[in-house]
Amino acid sequence: MTGWLADTFRFAWALIYWNLRKTVFRMRRGRGRCPCQDPSDSGRAGETGCDASLGWHRRERFRRVCPLLKPGADGTLRCSVDAADVRPFWGRAWGIFGATGVALYLVATLAAFAAMRGIGYRVSYLAVAWPPAWQRIDEARADYFRRRAREAYAAKNFNEATLSLSLAYDLAPSDYASGLLLAQLWQTTQPVLSNRIYVRLLREHPAQWAVTAQAWFRALLARGDYPAVAQLSAEALQRHPQQALAWAHALGFATQRTGDLAPLQSALARSTSLPVSARTVLELEKTVQTSPGAAARSALAFSSGGEERAVAFFRARRLVALGFAREALDVLDGLGSGPDERDALAVRLDAYARLGYTRPRTNLIAALLRGPVTPATVEVLGAHLIRYPSPSLYDELFRKLERSPLASTPEAYPLFLTLFCVAGSYADAGRLQTAAAAMSQALGSDSATLNAVETFFLHKSAETRVETYVPFLQPLSLEVTYALLERFAPREFRPTPAP
Repeated sequence: MTGWLADTFRFAWALIYWNLRKTVFRMRRGRGRCPCQDPSDSGRAGETGCDASLGWHRRERFRRVCPLLKPGADGTLRCSVDAADVRPFWGRAWGIFGATGVALYLVATLAAFAAMRGIGYRVSYLAVAWPPAWQRIDEARADYFRRRAREAYAAKNFNEATLSLSLAYDLAPSDYASGLLLAQLWQTTQPVLSNRIYVRLLREHPAQWAVTAQAWFRALLARGDYPAVAQLSAEALQRHPQQALAWAHALGFATQRTGDLAPLQSALARSTSLPVSARTVLELEKTVQTSPGAAARSALAFSSGGEERAVAFFRARRLVALGFAREALDVLDGLGSGPDERDALAVRLDAYARLGYTRPRTNLIAALLRGPVTPATVEVLGAHLIRYPSPSLYDELFRKLERSPLASTPEAYPLFLTLFCVAGSYADAGRLQTAAAAMSQALGSDSATLNAVETFFLHKSAETRVETYVPFLQPLSLEVTYALLERFAPREFRPTPAP
């Protein structure tokens, strides 16, 4: 074995060394001493030994390097040509090196393929063996980590799920779905990193700009990052005017919290490309924030006619918020019935609460609760009872749900989340725990974060901020999110660092 190994290493060396020596000899046209023949022999064919093979364990193995070496009449190896005709065999050398390289490459790629398949990468052998297809390896690795993330998430191992998804996104940064999910997972614990991913998604996936912007807006709003909300909303107004009313409302809400009208004024300066309804809302919002109460009341109560119903609802909501509930009811009465009865109901309830109209408010809620409780009913009443507390109406809602309980299914999770927030706003420990248990049952696991949120609701103080906890209450409807922020959020703000 030792001799065979030694001859193998000599063989690799000899293919280069002796072919080089013989190449130089041929370039000198056979003049001078032959590099490989025994100088004590005659130099004639069939009579001359081979110096080059003397150090080999088995000399006949040298014939693979130089086929000119032949057995002589006495059985010993002799050179079959005269000294002047000794020549190199580069084709043989490169053929051997090439075949050896191909064999080693096949062995290496097969070993790599087997190792990757053993790990769990869904990769083909072609992707491993063919260099132009090597990018598929990263795709297969990204797919592997995405699967790991899904499995970890299903097992409620959120740290591992986030780590696996981060690795998947690093390997396949063009994968929009992984990037969006990672940004959403990081928005509570790593807001700066989450912001960076959202910015990257907006830049690299323009076709998904609206979806990305809406997801980022929800994250920013939940954290109370109002300057970022204002900046994003102003940009969205220009990019997606078909959703301009919703973004105008978001921009107005953010500027109310920050007191900085610059984003609103900038949006108005570029409003020529906006729909008339969105431009009207922005102008009204600016008037409300820059004018005394009477001027704001006058601007909101007046209708030029022919406006969209959504603009009328905006005027009614802002009138209620400013304390002009009678004028808000006049706006609603002038609208008549329509497909947006949910919006009309929400504003009417708020107006009744502002005016202290206990009986109309009670009758309207009782009428809603006579039939089956729908998700829309829960969201509208939940947001209303958070904004305008009424212990008696709160009890009525929960008694109805206790008589006709909602099924604890994953689909019902957002509804239980709304009820959890409503119970928390009334510091009702018993119903808080009931809603938390229903949510845990719906998802099949316990949530430690809910305990922290319970503590916030039950032991609120001036030092605690609702924006710290709302990010954990997801997916929560925008209606309820706005209600929580309006009731509990202070005006001062510490922004998240820019990405």
